[in-house]
Amino acid sequence: MKKATYQDREKVVDILCQAFIDVLIPNSINFVVNKYLKLKSII
Repeated sequence: MKKATYQDREKVVDILCQAFIDVLIPNSINFVVNKYLKLKSII
């Protein structure tokens, strides 16, 4: 493993943000769908 320099920082932040968004989006969709289905079942 090579040590990251300050110039690499932007790339690292970019990769982390993309990974975080990829994880977040499916979870938030599932959350909204589950909430909607619960509301429908109550009514």
